[in-house]
Amino acid sequence: MRNRFGKALSVVALVALSACGPRPAPARHDGDWLATWASPAQPPGGAPSGLKGQTVRQVVRVSLGGRRWRLKLSNAFGKGEARIDDVRLALAGDGAATAPGSDRPVTFGGASSVSLAPGQSRYSDPVDLPAPSLAKLTISLHVAESRVPSQHAEAWDPIFAAPGDQAGRPTLTGAKPLEKRPFLTEIDVAAPASAHAVALLGDSLTDGRGSSPGAFHRWSDRLGERLVISGGGVAVVNAGIGGNRLLHALVGPPALRRLDPDALDLPGVSRLVVLEGSNDFGIPGLIGRPGEAVQASDVEDAYRQIIRRAHARGIKVIGATLPPFSASADWAGYWSPRAAAERQAVNQWIRTSGAFDAVVDFDAVLRDPRDPGRQRPAFDSGDHLHPNDAGYAAMAQAVDLRLLR
Repeated sequence: MRNRFGKALSVVALVALSACGPRPAPARHDGDWLATWASPAQPPGGAPSGLKGQTVRQVVRVSLGGRRWRLKLSNAFGKGEARIDDVRLALAGDGAATAPGSDRPVTFGGASSVSLAPGQSRYSDPVDLPAPSLAKLTISLHVAESRVPSQHAEAWDPIFAAPGDQAGRPTLTGAKPLEKRPFLTEIDVAAPASAHAVALLGDSLTDGRGSSPGAFHRWSDRLGERLVISGGGVAVVNAGIGGNRLLHALVGPPALRRLDPDALDLPGVSRLVVLEGSNDFGIPGLIGRPGEAVQASDVEDAYRQIIRRAHARGIKVIGATLPPFSASADWAGYWSPRAAAERQAVNQWIRTSGAFDAVVDFDAVLRDPRDPGRQRPAFDSGDHLHPNDAGYAAMAQAVDLRLLR
């Protein structure tokens, strides 16, 4: 069943979430854990070196706030055991500093250190620290031993590395920026039963390429702001990986393989937004792998699998149309007439098939009215593929918040 909303959303195609859709997700109880921030783990290609004996301090901005937290550290794709012997949670100050009086030690099974074998993940013990929604937190890890850690390759949040164990210090001495995020993959908050989370499964457009680093201007950030302001009690978790594809591995496992650990398994998820598929068309030409070229029907089949698996978990799925991309010196070979035609075919299927529980039309939001095959210049980061801050803000504004509640 389709609903039409007001003029402000006239550029966005929306399908109402049906009352006869998937079975309800399992009920949550007061104080249950709810994912309020995430960053998927990836294999360590080009991983940061020299983390042994280093303190890594990561600044993140959570979606929903609370008083009780837990962290998830992962060495899912690490090469060799990682030993982390000092972990701290604090409110963020300026730069790499922590807010005075907010530092809290983090333990794992009562121990101040944790060892992670390759492929292993661990949740911390609960940590008490009052923090409002949209709060910036710091997570400091002293990495005593790590050969090649599991990581998230493109971290658009501020991350710093400093020598020695400075995890508990309010400021870091000798800190240097770190572009990749090691170990930290999830932050959960103890939340009331009425709170739920929406997971955003995607590629670099969700991961945030093109946005201002450290400014929290990804469309996931902007969507989280809208939900907090509206008082909807919905957290937004970013499950994007730059360069990711639905069907083939390149940067991280393909979306069909990482769907459960990176999105559906996150605690409290009741909605899934899928914005992925452009790379399936563009990357084979970019990296010279014609054998990995796919058709629109292959991407549509992948969407159907995602929908079935999410519905089996009681999670409703919102499909997002693929924004336009055009020829660019930065991404030579990514665009082709064939890739452009396949994208259009997929978008038509997303809009008209009725397979998704709802649809948001990001293509309509971002395309240039004078040249629909290109991004609107005001929203283009300059590479003709990724939006800028204004483009990401427009994407977040286009989502009808009623679909997420």
